[in-house]
Amino acid sequence: MHRPRSHVAVHVAALLVVASALVLPIAHAGIGEPFELEVAELSRRVAVHALGASELRQARDAAAPPTLGDLGMGELPFVAIGLAFRTFGLGTEVGRLPMALFALAGAASVGGLLARFASWRAGLLAFAVLATCPVYALHARTMAGDAVTLGGFAMSMAGLTGAFLERRPRLASGWLILAAAGLVTGFASRGLLLGVAAPLLGAGLGGLALSASSPSEPRARRAGVVAILAGLLAAAWFAHRAIPLASAPEGVVLRVVGVALGGAPEGVGSFDRFLRHLGHGLFPWSVVVPIAFARVLFGGASLGGSSPQSEVARRRVALGGFLATSALVSLAACTALAPHARDLPWTGAAAVAALVGLAFDGEDATPVSPAASLVAVFGAAILAADLAREPDRAWAVLGSEEATFPLALLPAAPTWFLAAAAAFVVPFSLALWPADLDERSLSWTARARDLVLGARRAVGAVGAAWDGWLAFSLVVVEAALVGLAAMVVLGEWRSWASITGLSQHTRRAFTHGFWLVPVLVIVAPATFGLTRRLFVELARRLGRPVESLAAALGVLAAASVTLGVYPAAASRASPKDVLAAYQSLRRPGEPLGLVGMRPQVALFHGGADVRSFSAAAAAFPWLAGDDGPEVAGARRWLVIKGKDLGKVNALHRARFGRNVPVADAASQSLLLVDDATGLTDRSPLADVVLDAPTPPARPLSARFEASLEVLGWEILSEEGAVVESITARERYRARFFVRALAPIAPSFRPFLHVDRGRLRWNGDDHFVDRGYPPALWQAGDVVVLECSLRLEANFGAGDYDVFFGFFAGGSRLAVTEGPASADRVRMGLLRVE
Repeated sequence: MHRPRSHVAVHVAALLVVASALVLPIAHAGIGEPFELEVAELSRRVAVHALGASELRQARDAAAPPTLGDLGMGELPFVAIGLAFRTFGLGTEVGRLPMALFALAGAASVGGLLARFASWRAGLLAFAVLATCPVYALHARTMAGDAVTLGGFAMSMAGLTGAFLERRPRLASGWLILAAAGLVTGFASRGLLLGVAAPLLGAGLGGLALSASSPSEPRARRAGVVAILAGLLAAAWFAHRAIPLASAPEGVVLRVVGVALGGAPEGVGSFDRFLRHLGHGLFPWSVVVPIAFARVLFGGASLGGSSPQSEVARRRVALGGFLATSALVSLAACTALAPHARDLPWTGAAAVAALVGLAFDGEDATPVSPAASLVAVFGAAILAADLAREPDRAWAVLGSEEATFPLALLPAAPTWFLAAAAAFVVPFSLALWPADLDERSLSWTARARDLVLGARRAVGAVGAAWDGWLAFSLVVVEAALVGLAAMVVLGEWRSWASITGLSQHTRRAFTHGFWLVPVLVIVAPATFGLTRRLFVELARRLGRPVESLAAALGVLAAASVTLGVYPAAASRASPKDVLAAYQSLRRPGEPLGLVGMRPQVALFHGGADVRSFSAAAAAFPWLAGDDGPEVAGARRWLVIKGKDLGKVNALHRARFGRNVPVADAASQSLLLVDDATGLTDRSPLADVVLDAPTPPARPLSARFEASLEVLGWEILSEEGAVVESITARERYRARFFVRALAPIAPSFRPFLHVDRGRLRWNGDDHFVDRGYPPALWQAGDVVVLECSLRLEANFGAGDYDVFFGFFAGGSRLAVTEGPASADRVRMGLLRVE
């Protein structure tokens, strides 16, 4: 079929953009610990011993090359990374480039398969979906090594499927060559089961399904049987070699097995483990995966007939069958291995991405259903809430249950996940909702009239639903809302304590609920209908099907996750930035130390010779120069994790009476220096424990036993300005200045009460952890404790008493000097406007 040049140019440009988005981010973040660093080190040793890269040898290297047991999988990923190191030198982006190329080859194979047997749009969409799936994109941008496995499975699946469906012998031989390359790649990375048996069995079952549904395909039956027999033979040989490894010493890995069999992490079942890959690893595309399966497998036309229309439908359904069986067999193989292997990715992402591309390319004539739209909405809500509540679950995409992805270090991660889910699901919910009529033939006036008629039909449908019981239930709910509103109005008039004690928000909700709920029931469907009409009109003007437009917008939303959340969090977790700061700030001969990090980290970020310390307590004497100067006048630099700053700072204050200087604090890691002369101190603790105490806006003198002295307090707005009064429902920061006189029990925590009569705001859980807890306080430290303050709407105007103290369980530190009440320091009055 002839395609306009402009369309071809658009497809090519989009393809290049997506490909660059898959490859270019490899240089964004530094090397990740421990999984990436281990692979990089093993690959460097492979380059030294097997590829002749003697210039990469380090003094601490073992004399023997690494074994398969050391690698924990097949050697192909390590050889590829080692070859890159030998050619271009050490570097994180150098090691990641081969992984990105394998992933790119797999994505291109899947895209080419769909472009050949479905449509160019389906191929491009499948490529884009795969490039924006976290489980695929993150492996492509890291040195974990399984980008080779994922890419190999994609190539073998595409090659085998293409060989089954191709009618032209010359092209079929090309697909077979691609399949062979994928099978060899999979075998050399993850052994026979995942690399060979799974793609063969998936393609073979697809061939049998095709021959069963289309008797005119006898070749598919024969080829399917051959593929299944070959897959079963590979699986049997895998089992024969893998079963004895269960009793073998730990660290034994055979090439045909390709997996370190050592038992999965406790508490993670095999089924639950790979459900994470389906849910979190494919997010947000996992929202529409069930819909894609249903549309491709159960929505196609009959495979019989000989018309061009039925031939197109036949090819689409046949292709969908191959993709579905490949995805399910891959899931079964990974699930079978999960109880016995620790770090194992799900290899079937390419098959699922292809199914999504096939289902939403705009060529599928399957009727849409309201159920599909609701499935997408509720699926997006569940997954987004799950990731927003526990962002560390996102790290499951790399197959390692022990690694924790520091998304929690990225404060915007929960909001980002929720926003991406909304941006993803809205166009899909609009595209999947069925139209009652041909909207393209209506004028805007007719469309507005149809909205009114639609609202009337909706009201009628509600009245008829469940033989009138739904309407009866709504009437009961509305009567209850009217009763609540009347009770609130009467209670406010008569000043009932049960009503006036409710918050202003609750009273407003009860007062206005009786009319808001019916209005929303009518307005929400009308708004959705109008939005859908606008979406359909936009698709018409762009000359694209609504499903295709929704998929394009979904790619953008998914890219915001894989190109936004993950790289930003990885950048904060990596010491790359602080090591670069050390290289720019240090003078010749100035040593560097690392706490809780392997010294090889510096090797891949500038090649510095470093000292490594297991704990902050062991590193501080070296930073303080207790072992004497290494070079006269040379400063000492130390890289630590953010969680260790408080411990090092406490040791430094105990020795020198001031905070430890921090030269760089741009990420999770911090760069400390023993002498900050001429440098800007960037310590996060500079306003927590004060070197030069400043008087608070509201000075006060009080004392808790012989341990703490209260110096005063102040209230700051969100912009940081000191305020004298506050407004309910606005956010403020209450800061309390205390001087440590002697150590206090670590179990004691600060609390804040804002009282007026029987009304109290309790700030026990609102004090902010600023990395310097009471257990670290030194005698003489002036510490600023900060509490997030936001009074509810029922705190009316007036003066409120402010009380401050320390508690542990049911006991409090006794107030021995100053204004007090019930072992709480009376800080003064707070004016609420």
